[in-house]
Amino acid sequence: MPKSFISEHSAEYILVPKLVSILEQHFSKVIPIYFWTTREGSLIARACQPPQNVKIIRVFARRPKINIPNQKSIEVKFNQSLFAHTEFVTSLGIPTFAGVPLASSILDLSSNTECAWFELTKPEEGIIYELSLTAEIIQQSSISSAIEGPLTELLLIDKIVGKAHLMEWYKALDNLKLLRSLVGSGFWFGNGGYRPFYILLFDNV
Repeated sequence: MPKSFISEHSAEYILVPKLVSILEQHFSKVIPIYFWTTREGSLIARACQPPQNVKIIRVFARRPKINIPNQKSIEVKFNQSLFAHTEFVTSLGIPTFAGVPLASSILDLSSNTECAWFELTKPEEGIIYELSLTAEIIQQSSISSAIEGPLTELLLIDKIVGKAHLMEWYKALDNLKLLRSLVGSGFWFGNGGYRPFYILLFDNV
């Protein structure tokens, strides 16, 4: 049974700068956040209103799993809870993605670690992929239209540009507050559930 050697939070430290670097080639400002209603959703944050509208994407960090260190592939699991209500979130104009560092040892993690990106689109029972360290699918537990990937950087950008809606600042924060309240209530994931990070995107070119 493959085991994780890092947590989702550790995976985020690799995924966030990598994704920001990709997005900065296409947007004038890219801001990663972990949304708290009393911080990013506070009155003072609302007062930071930018002159332009914003797009938002939601991203779940996934842990690479291995049988032994330094093997040539990793396992990544997309739990059923990750797919919950993705259609509703997408209807708000916020597409959902997942990423996993392509590393089979904790010593392989760095700012240069490549990552694999996936889009989650609708409810699914859960899927397990075996990926090579070059992001090729070796094996998967099932075929599903609820997940697409690994995505090339170009396809990732195309999906974000096409599916993330431009929103006024206040509307964007209200949507994030709604998603946070549902997650916090346990309605979607329950206690100890998976929490996404978000990226704010301004002025796509």
